[in-house]
Amino acid sequence: MKPLRMNKEAEGRRGGFPSFCVYGRSGSGKTPQIGIFAEALFKHTGGTISDDGTLVGGLRTRLYTADRGGYDTIMSEIELGLIELVDLRGTEKPWVWMAKAIQGRMPTPTDPNRWTKQPMLKDAHDNVIGCWAFEGLTEWGDALMRDMRAQAVAGVNIGGGAQALIEQKDEDGEKFDYAGNNKAHYLMGQNRMNDMISQSMRLPGYLIWTAIDLRSSEPDSARQVFGPDVGVGKAMTSKMPQKFTYTWRTVNVAKKGEAPKHALYLVTHPDPLVPSITCVCNARYPKDAPEAKKVSVVEPADMARAYSIVKEARDSATAAITSRLRQS
Repeated sequence: MKPLRMNKEAEGRRGGFPSFCVYGRSGSGKTPQIGIFAEALFKHTGGTISDDGTLVGGLRTRLYTADRGGYDTIMSEIELGLIELVDLRGTEKPWVWMAKAIQGRMPTPTDPNRWTKQPMLKDAHDNVIGCWAFEGLTEWGDALMRDMRAQAVAGVNIGGGAQALIEQKDEDGEKFDYAGNNKAHYLMGQNRMNDMISQSMRLPGYLIWTAIDLRSSEPDSARQVFGPDVGVGKAMTSKMPQKFTYTWRTVNVAKKGEAPKHALYLVTHPDPLVPSITCVCNARYPKDAPEAKKVSVVEPADMARAYSIVKEARDSATAAITSRLRQS
């Protein structure tokens, strides 16, 4: 992984920086990838740690998380200051806090329900943020769907369609109501998640979204695929690689007699447990890159190393094209 070079890396969008979607089953090592990338980013942008544990220089990572599974796997990176944590679990009004988070804004220290008016491009210690991570697509989409169910219980009819609602009372007259999500909720949630992904790409620096994997079908096809779960139904799952520079999948690899390891798949592949199902990924290797450079899986999983591999393949493709042009 090389130092950040704005406008010098030909990623084609986001000011030269790529966006990543890392997805996989629960426990497959998605969250640790944020820690791995945060450490590599800090180190390769000149960051060091002093004898007293103070971080000096280097770009930092900010993580906005609503993942109820927590972040214990990257607690060391958080405590060291490589990652600035914004814990949104249990925060009310998801339509509001999501809109603010994807702008890079921060909750105020005195009231978590009030946010800064402007994007905060530095952390609390005035260190520049070079990577923005969001955990994750699945939980954020699910939060929107939960909120729309709650609004239905309160009598709000979103979209004007039929509403499934159960109303019951106990012996003391206390009400226990529950609503399901209707078609309009799914459409609203899909539109909002799609918009948030696009809007988060305005942030300056690297961008990481994580997601649980979901089994779905490709449009106009019976082929079954695993892809990122956006939490608002299956309609977006197979299309997610279109929305990010790179879409990679984490997998638990268990070999007989060895401790399980995490692997990171960079290209579309059969699921190791269910080979009949295709797992959608995208490394965007250039056509002129040598086949030997087009690595399909990184083991153990390391997204910083994976990104370096992709860039090396791109450099090889550039060299091949340059050589042909010189010969002509």
